[in-house]
Amino acid sequence: MIKRLMKWLAENGHIDPENARFGVERAGRASKELPAMEELSELMWRYAQSHRYEGIEETAEGCFVVRRVVGNRLYLEGLTGGRVDMALPADVAERCRVGWSINLSLGKTAAGWKILDVGNVYPY
Repeated sequence: MIKRLMKWLAENGHIDPENARFGVERAGRASKELPAMEELSELMWRYAQSHRYEGIEETAEGCFVVRRVVGNRLYLEGLTGGRVDMALPADVAERCRVGWSINLSLGKTAAGWKILDVGNVYPY
């Protein structure tokens, strides 16, 4: 559907052909990534709901971009600055992709950053 729309927009002079190609490419990637993003969001939410933490020293909320995934460690950067790294179960961490943005509520404990709540996962 998006491919047809992009083609029609370009043919009718509403966008230039380069923007149409970009739109088609982006839509193609999204159609493959969206189910994986939804699955990651659900897994992270379930994980957050099954864990409650004492001694939260600091909190952070917002969209965090996945900058690196090493084993079960996730390295995030906030869209407004700040970096966070945390350990997750391997089956959750392995689903994270560099460049994805995740809406998170985080809490820092003596043992490191923990997920308190999860929103959506987006392409960056």
